[in-house]
Amino acid sequence: VGNTNIKGRLDEIVVGSGPEMASFGVALPELVLAGQDFSIDVTVVDSIGNVATGYAGTVIFSSSDPGATFPSPFTFTTNDQGQATVTGFRLANGGGREIKVTDQINTNLWGDADTTVYMGGATNTTHFFVSVSPQPLISNLWYDVNILALGDGELVNTNHAGNVLFSSTAPGISYGINPFGAFSNGMALITNQVQPSASGDFLLRVALQSDTNIFGEADIFVVGG
Repeated sequence: VGNTNIKGRLDEIVVGSGPEMASFGVALPELVLAGQDFSIDVTVVDSIGNVATGYAGTVIFSSSDPGATFPSPFTFTTNDQGQATVTGFRLANGGGREIKVTDQINTNLWGDADTTVYMGGATNTTHFFVSVSPQPLISNLWYDVNILALGDGELVNTNHAGNVLFSSTAPGISYGINPFGAFSNGMALITNQVQPSASGDFLLRVALQSDTNIFGEADIFVVGG
């Protein structure tokens, strides 16, 4: 029981809705094959840089590729907590391409990301494209490796078969799988594949096991952890 002689006035209480939505973070595969489906990750970010977990809007998709196809507009629910993977994207033309995600109602709310599109059509593998990301690498951490089996004209050999071997000028580097042979349509994204231990500038080499004259290399820059 409180003191009923205390008197006062209760003014209107205004409860803020929190920071406004500011943008979408969009994550794409680094490399895609023309005509093949892939997915993207979308994160709603508020004006102070946090994930906007309460966002429940609908987003639409566009691209710098005039031949791109997209999934239907995607509606976030509160269960998504501001983050969603959206499937059903396909690009048609080679080169650097952008995908943009925009709120269907508030077009000032958007985000985009770039990828590189490769065309299929090679009948044999003459070399490999190799990339390691993100750079710089930190020693003693594991990193993903992208590989493309390429032929003449930088076209992908979608029928590539054959194991590849990893080697490096980096002393003490570790590999997750070596040799590796699980290519799909001439492409491979190998997660947690390399773990450098020494700092400096090095080369990572991927060579066909049956003919090491067919190879590709990537520069890796490693800093101390």
